[in-house]
Amino acid sequence: IAQDPKSAEIIKPILRGRDIKRYKAEFADLYILFIPWHFPLHKGPSISGNSVKAEKSFQTEYTAIYNHLLQYKSQLSKRNKDETGIRYEWYALQRCANTYYEEFEKEKVVWNRIAKEKTFSIVEKGILIQDSMHFFTGSSLEFLNAILNSKLINWNLNLIIGCSVGGNAGNSDNIKVLSIPKISPEEQQPFIELVDKILAKKDASASSATAAEDTTAEEREIDIMVFKLYELTYEEVLVVCPDFWLSEAEYAAVEL
Repeated sequence: IAQDPKSAEIIKPILRGRDIKRYKAEFADLYILFIPWHFPLHKGPSISGNSVKAEKSFQTEYTAIYNHLLQYKSQLSKRNKDETGIRYEWYALQRCANTYYEEFEKEKVVWNRIAKEKTFSIVEKGILIQDSMHFFTGSSLEFLNAILNSKLINWNLNLIIGCSVGGNAGNSDNIKVLSIPKISPEEQQPFIELVDKILAKKDASASSATAAEDTTAEEREIDIMVFKLYELTYEEVLVVCPDFWLSEAEYAAVEL
């Protein structure tokens, strides 16, 4: 980027599976050169397969990055001899999700495919993820992040779907079958406000040398609201959360 500011267009921040934490990911200051097939002519319909024309354009428009990668052309050309130099150029990513890679640029909720316990993070626009993770984009992301990180959904995933058991741990389809109530934007707002408080505390902790701020109170509020949203009785709450911190009378008094 110092040599050519244009390089910033294809140097993207990236998250690994270990960076995904509850509610918010922890960026480890890692980056990837994101170069689709036939870049920078990849949006034109006329090019297919390895293209000398595309490579020349890449060399001209992104000289600093091209010269950097040129040092490794021999190794990069050997990655997949049946495809490199045939289906795509030697400098391009082997698997670039060519038809949907722009989805990775959007704000999204992200989780690990393979993990004993599913944790969900909101990831900002422009940050990419590795193939060890799945994600979805769309609306109501903060509300969904609250629901998915709750004790009830964690219990549901572990007990009913078996996300933490053997081979099922990597099955992303498990997330699709969750039943999440459809509520209005106004009804979602209390959940969103609590998520905003959690994210603000995590941001503050990340930007200072002090100990991480405790978000237990906010997360407990979300858990209670989720129990109420799903209309769990007090006895059912104790099945999901044996160490529940409210008395039966206190739980009964809570209203969404």
